[in-house]
Amino acid sequence: MYLSDIDIYQVGKYQNTVEEQHLYLLELQQNQYLMNYWENICNLFCLKLPKKFNFLDISKFNIKFGDFDGDKCEMSRIGGIATFKRNDFNFEDFKKLSDHEKNLISLTYVRESLLEMCLMHNVSNTIVGLINEICDSIKRENFTLTREFTKTTKWNKSRSLHAVTYLHHKQGGIDVYIDVLDKNGNSKLKETVLTNCSWEFIWFEIWKGYWLDSNFVIEDKNNKIIKKISVL
Repeated sequence: MYLSDIDIYQVGKYQNTVEEQHLYLLELQQNQYLMNYWENICNLFCLKLPKKFNFLDISKFNIKFGDFDGDKCEMSRIGGIATFKRNDFNFEDFKKLSDHEKNLISLTYVRESLLEMCLMHNVSNTIVGLINEICDSIKRENFTLTREFTKTTKWNKSRSLHAVTYLHHKQGGIDVYIDVLDKNGNSKLKETVLTNCSWEFIWFEIWKGYWLDSNFVIEDKNNKIIKKISVL
């Protein structure tokens, strides 16, 4: 199996008392806030992984914060899911940090957890070096990445126009925009389609792209038009 997904989240131990249910709801709100940082860091790391990257036959790596006893890591026998448990997170302390510091420490959670797994399982120095290299590049690029989304990037051969879909990964979510280029690569028109979205939402909404006469159209998975760009 190949590593393709990383998640970070916090969990508590709750029963059915009113007070504990309140704490559970509070934690849900906190996790929504934290996803503005954690989801981006995890997405960036996975996007930078080489194809068919085998890391201990893990396909999904969960980093779970809470109050835990026992083994630090749980490995599922089915599906290649591993959960790495940590006790060193405090939401109020995290919230006091600047945005840059929040991104830095979030990246550190990913780096430290993966490197500790390497140490526990005697992983090669090559993989250790790759993990550090990816984390260093995320920091160097200021926790952002812009990439072409080829699924909805299309040529209009009759007009020699190229509608290129870009995804801009950043803190707070992913932005989607279309850049219409002429045959020389000059930008004729640029329009934003979505802002601050999760990857799951984008995968559903930005499903199909096509040219209809002088219009470039984006449809969702239900064939509903999300965006129509007229290029004169």
